[in-house]
Amino acid sequence: MGSWTVEWIGTEGGGSAHEVHTWIAAFAALAASGPHRMTSRFYAPIREWIASFAVATAEKEALR
Repeated sequence: MGSWTVEWIGTEGGGSAHEVHTWIAAFAALAASGPHRMTSRFYAPIREWIASFAVATAEKEALR
């Protein structure tokens, strides 16, 4: 495994690697903050750009 540098992720993962890296970081930060509930998610391909657009939202849940 590489050292997970920006360069290594780009080389190993290709064009979408940094987007995936960002989603992993976002959900890891969310999980570290405690229980949460996904409130919405949206995904739409943008074929003209050979890309896509996605949004996810969550709310912190009360500790039980």
